[in-house]
Amino acid sequence: MLKEILTNPLYAIIGVFAIWQILNLILIGNSKLTDKAWTRLEYVWIIIGFMGVISIIVENDRNYKKGDLTFTGNWIENQFESLLSFAERETVCFKYNKSDWMPEEEFNKRQAESDKICNWVKEEIIPILEKSKENGFEKIGEYKKLELDELNGNYALERITQDINEINEDISTRDNLRDEIRSNYWLGFQYSIGIILLIFAFALRLTLVTKKVKQK
Repeated sequence: MLKEILTNPLYAIIGVFAIWQILNLILIGNSKLTDKAWTRLEYVWIIIGFMGVISIIVENDRNYKKGDLTFTGNWIENQFESLLSFAERETVCFKYNKSDWMPEEEFNKRQAESDKICNWVKEEIIPILEKSKENGFEKIGEYKKLELDELNGNYALERITQDINEINEDISTRDNLRDEIRSNYWLGFQYSIGIILLIFAFALRLTLVTKKVKQK
């Protein structure tokens, strides 16, 4: 019955009507409340209705966070796949073509640093990315930073470093959302309680209106 009240407007209306009749019987038919007590009931129905609205808002916030969590999780997975795909490309291990206009010493320096990037990606970056992925896309741990003399501003190096920072930020956001959702011990009951409180508040308000109509 509770499920029907919470999901079917007709049952919600029937619930308001039933509680209204019960309150009429208790408060109007058998009670001897003073005028001051009846006036105070105006505050009671407002407070109950307010609590119902707050409960629904809190539950809606939880549901929005669940949606954000799903979106963030999918985004992290896509970022991971993109970064892994980039790191595994052959273009990261760039091979220069020796030409007559470049001195051999300069060529050797550039190629050595390009090889350094290649080895760094294969030995340092790809393993920590795969480990993070295997562990459910956990936060990417510390890795050895690469310092270059000849190839400062290298695209591969900058992209990998920037992508890891952005992924870690998104993972922190995801983990915070998980903690916030788990800390909600009501586990979805707030929405149900909010609806019930609103039904009771409307029924009490109808009872107060009925009392005023009968007095005229």
